[in-house]
Amino acid sequence: MPDSHSFNQDNHAQEALAEAIACYNRNDRFNARQWAIRAALLNPRLETPWLLLAAVVKPEYAIPYLQKVLAINPNNQRARDGLQWAEQNGTIIPQPTQENEEELETKPHQKRTAGYAGMLLRRGLSSLFILLSIAYLTMLGTHMAEQGKQRLSIDFGQATLDALKSTLQYIFNHPATYFWHKEDVAWIKVVAELFVHSTGLLLFSLLIAAIAGITLGVIAALVRSKQARPLIVFLSILGISTPSFLLAMLLRIVNVDVYQWLNLSHALLPPTGFGWDGHIIMPALVLAARPLAQIMQVTYVSMQEVLAQDYIRAAKARGASL
Repeated sequence: MPDSHSFNQDNHAQEALAEAIACYNRNDRFNARQWAIRAALLNPRLETPWLLLAAVVKPEYAIPYLQKVLAINPNNQRARDGLQWAEQNGTIIPQPTQENEEELETKPHQKRTAGYAGMLLRRGLSSLFILLSIAYLTMLGTHMAEQGKQRLSIDFGQATLDALKSTLQYIFNHPATYFWHKEDVAWIKVVAELFVHSTGLLLFSLLIAAIAGITLGVIAALVRSKQARPLIVFLSILGISTPSFLLAMLLRIVNVDVYQWLNLSHALLPPTGFGWDGHIIMPALVLAARPLAQIMQVTYVSMQEVLAQDYIRAAKARGASL
């Protein structure tokens, strides 16, 4: 006699099979497949779960299920008819063999590599398009500004063509030198100097953003005043929303106004030029504003989630202070 465990498994298999049939009748193929799999696992000798699995998948994937039914009952006519139909209407998936096993294992890696290469190619083409667009718009603005300076009527169509010609000439007939700091300098030296300055400014800005953003986010999460929290959150949203060029103009105006109000001999911060002294402060603040606000928001939300955990509340209840 079958033991109680086998009897319970058979009952659960029949219940799962009934659910699978009901889902299949409702045209709910996903749940029908899930229940059929469960019934087949509970009682692999049942034929109907395998037939249901064959019915809810593509013909080429139905073949192994139908073969399983025929292995249980070689006389099952529905499985015979279904197998014949699947072989006629679907593509039989070859089983892995020793010869192609290595190819099957390396194929996912090749797909991932091709995906990364495609992503890098798309990013590169997108960046190139943006750079070319910036160069063209710069040339267009320069041509229109020159026409305006000479008090000439601006012909937008002609200015567009002239800008295109200038852009192509700049790309394919690039000057060997630039007039830089009142002297002719090789273009590679100019690019190298500007690259070093830009990289240093970027790193310094990110350092300011990380230190200030994390600090302000922690303070915003720990502060107990109900009036201070909305103010800090509002400032973070304002930092994200304010355009960089507008913030730069505001900082420059404030710097000049303070210089005039205090009757100083020179401005508090240098308004022009570049240097690794006070010159870097205003550009770094402008570049750091948006990442600072984003880091602050992320830190604030993360700290709020941590402070709401049970172990933190239990520690507070025992007298721990934060």
